Amino acid sequence: MGKEKKTFGIKTTRYFTKDCSNCGFEYPNWFTNCPKCGAAWDDSKVITTPKEAHKKTIKIVVKITEEDFSTAISYVNLIFSADQGRSWYQMDMEAKLDYHIAEIAEVPVGSVIIYYIEVYLEDGEKIIENN
Repeated sequence: MGKEKKTFGIKTTRYFTKDCSNCGFEYPNWFTNCPKCGAAWDDSKVITTPKEAHKKTIKIVVKITEEDFSTAISYVNLIFSADQGRSWYQMDMEAKLDYHIAEIAEVPVGSVIIYYIEVYLEDGEKIIENN
């Protein structure tokens, strides 16, 4: 029998957001109605400046199953590039109840974001999830 590769249970998602034209709430672009006030995304014409029209916020959400690690998670970093890997940026991911999140603001529409996740454990071990 071959040795099985252990999976760490790190799941990531990436999505664009839009702002509700009725209440201003920001929500994922696959919703057809605002989850806060219920207004349909196309109920009214949204007036945006040219600068706003060409940039979006991208949220990276990471769900980490701590049961896969022998020690607790200390912190999680997002490492990303928007220029095919020529320049790399690092940001801390904010810990929530059962996931970590990072927001990359003002990303030009049409940009391709490549990224990977670094998970640091309390014992100093670093695990990299490279999608």
